[in-house]
Amino acid sequence: MQKLFFFWLLLGAFVEAKRGTRINIFSQKNGDGDITQLHAAAHEKNGNRVMMNALPRSSPDRWVYQKGNDGSFVIPYKITGQFDLEENSIIMDAMRRITANTCIRFQKWNGESDYVEVQNRQNEGCYTIVGRQPGRNVVMLEANDRATCVEPDIVIHELFHTIGLWHEHMRNDRDQYIRVNFDNIPSYYQSQFEKVTPDEATTYDIPYDYRSVMHYAEDAFAKPGRISMQTVNPSYQRIIGKAVDAAQSDYAKVCIMYGCNMCMGKTYDQQSLVNSLKQNPNNGVNPNEPINPPAPSLPPNIVPQILVAGNENETKNGNGSESSSCYDLFSPICGMISEGNFLFSCSSGFTARICCRTCQQQKEKENIQPSPTQSSGFFGLFGRK
Repeated sequence: MQKLFFFWLLLGAFVEAKRGTRINIFSQKNGDGDITQLHAAAHEKNGNRVMMNALPRSSPDRWVYQKGNDGSFVIPYKITGQFDLEENSIIMDAMRRITANTCIRFQKWNGESDYVEVQNRQNEGCYTIVGRQPGRNVVMLEANDRATCVEPDIVIHELFHTIGLWHEHMRNDRDQYIRVNFDNIPSYYQSQFEKVTPDEATTYDIPYDYRSVMHYAEDAFAKPGRISMQTVNPSYQRIIGKAVDAAQSDYAKVCIMYGCNMCMGKTYDQQSLVNSLKQNPNNGVNPNEPINPPAPSLPPNIVPQILVAGNENETKNGNGSESSSCYDLFSPICGMISEGNFLFSCSSGFTARICCRTCQQQKEKENIQPSPTQSSGFFGLFGRK
């Protein structure tokens, strides 16, 4: 009876529904956008601060004052907002993606003076500040039964702001790629579309990317029924603002900004990285192809594994990169398998699916295929094959 209760308890965690309707960060009702620096001073540069595509390597606002033993730059964080299991998982997975592709490492706050605090307050929407500021740096991710910011692309977008990225359409060279229709934008929103001068902006010579997760959508802050931006190449008109994950160019800016030794899993030098992006503009994606996430979609109503940022226990494929088709979906169960808990076994088809990474590692370690005669573990007791 206790085992049956435990089973339904775990199953309940898997089928938890997503809360709220997605918040459009490009047209939030508060009218302020998702960059705190643009809230109070719509038309001023906030003292000596300027709106850049990416903070320069000389900027004091980078998170460079705490380094890990592996040479990574540490951003202390704490989550004080009330988030459900799936929302926590999405937040942690965004941190993991950044850690896996740059030299930024998110680490739980341990009293550091400068840190990120992830909050959740009703009617606040989604916003943060660009770069590090002294003390607490708020990342606001509203999530409730009415509305939510906790979507994979929104979370990683806000974390990139915290690290030091501004919006793609603010680049000085943007007129070669988009046309901003100021007549379609209310005057009090037009600060969201300011273009900066070359001496203010830093793009690191990385080409403009329509598929950047930092790009605004075509109707961002536009009057009803209008569009605020037109792409010079009309094929990309429906592409901007629709990214579901970070582009290579987004990670590349962070890597160069922080002088990472590795970027996107490979050693690199800046010029070679820039050249590769120039040779493969917009990541080589045909604008007529549907926009899909780089990793496979998760099964309906299944929450992904809550991954601790900085976890280096990753399954690699043949070329040394992280496998995009085999990953753990629920760490409590998968951890029990790793510990040899008799309740769970990879010989159960259901368990093998939700703990693909752990079971693959176990299979490689044992160098055998699971035998049909082996115990199928806890889920096998209920015929879940």
